[in-house]
Amino acid sequence: MLSLGCLVATLLAFIVIEFYVRRSQYPPGPFPIPLLGNLPSFVARYYFSGHGPADVMLTWKRSHGNVFTVWFGPLALVAVTDYDVAVQTYVKEGDVHAKRFEVSLFTLLREGYGLVLSNGTRWQEQRRFALRIFKDFGYGKNLMQERILQEYQVRMNELNKEFEGNEGKLTFNPEPNLEYALREFNIVDFALINEFTKKLPILGRRFKKIKKIQEKPVQFILKQIEKRKADIASGVHILQEGVPQDFLDAYLLEMRRREKMGDMGEFSEKQVSFAILDAWQAGMETTIATISWGFAYLVNHVGIQQKMREELLRVVGKNATVEMGHKLDLPYTSAVVTETHRLSQILNINLWREAGRDCKIGGHPVKKGTANAVMIAVIAKDETVFNQPEKFKPERFIEDKTLEQKVVPFSLGKRQCLGEGLARAEVFLILANIVKDYRLTDEDGTVDWQHGSDFGFLKMPYAANITFEKL
Repeated sequence: MLSLGCLVATLLAFIVIEFYVRRSQYPPGPFPIPLLGNLPSFVARYYFSGHGPADVMLTWKRSHGNVFTVWFGPLALVAVTDYDVAVQTYVKEGDVHAKRFEVSLFTLLREGYGLVLSNGTRWQEQRRFALRIFKDFGYGKNLMQERILQEYQVRMNELNKEFEGNEGKLTFNPEPNLEYALREFNIVDFALINEFTKKLPILGRRFKKIKKIQEKPVQFILKQIEKRKADIASGVHILQEGVPQDFLDAYLLEMRRREKMGDMGEFSEKQVSFAILDAWQAGMETTIATISWGFAYLVNHVGIQQKMREELLRVVGKNATVEMGHKLDLPYTSAVVTETHRLSQILNINLWREAGRDCKIGGHPVKKGTANAVMIAVIAKDETVFNQPEKFKPERFIEDKTLEQKVVPFSLGKRQCLGEGLARAEVFLILANIVKDYRLTDEDGTVDWQHGSDFGFLKMPYAANITFEKL
């Protein structure tokens, strides 16, 4: 019995010593616990103070500086929490940190497919293809605006019919209804679920739940691909070379071309299914969440909402539609949208990258293979950059025009969001047109916009009944 106790004690001592030897190889940071790292601090601060990961890391930034190491269980992350250091690291030295760090949970869920989490040849090939197709479909051009406004107008025409039967008022709850793994899992899952722990009782159940939620949209997308292929085969849908109707058409045409050449490369139905899922989760879901936060901020700040509406009516007019061409003449509206991006910061923890060689980050030596990430939500809350960062103050961007460049909700460098231009246009056009034509109020009291699902990967708005009154 004694020998077993000695063996266990020796093993534990080895684990502890090995952990702290590893820790000495990283930039300084908050004191971690072996195996659990800094997770207990995140959990305690959330459950006892309601603070999310960004709030916790902001306190560590004050103690440890702009670059420090955070331990997510056994995983060490070099966190970059300063805008200038982030630009140096991910823009000026972007090639060094272009690779996505392979977190076990993501690998189990995605197997390296898609646009966001892929690496190497697959990422380079698929990213180039996606950018070319987005450009062909009018990404960054007037055609993109036309499609956004066309879709917006269709939806609003439907709603306006309902307004007529409800005395010009409708009440909505912006809480999202769709479930996705990106919203479901939290930082404990992110840190602790791997090939081994997924077989354990508690973490195994968590993994099965997350995987099941993700499989629903993936299976739906795969069924749509099969339906499209069947429609093409029957002649119901025409797949015409050079004139694809959507991203899937373009992808199927590319697969057809490569099949004839005998070189499929990284093109497959599995890849396109995850690419479409990425477009939804990383694009549409986050855009919807940002707009929902914008509603919450404007409901809570009636004066700001009214000032924004007055500018819109003065510049655009009551019967015209707000377009991107108006943006330069709408400084206050633009400031409101920028402040919405800054304060909402949908991602609590940004996706990790990997150092491609030995390098320095913020003056700290970092070894090849080290996980690192810019913490955009922390930068957005930095009181040394943004005065009273917890407050919704659009005028800050009018008083100091250099601040806007430090609002980077779509990340920086080679892993910057592919759909940034589209997402920015959607948020601006939808918020501006709605505020111009509708008064937003909350009949139940003030919307709780300070919080959200802060312990999860995404920060989503709480449920709230917002009334839209047609003006």
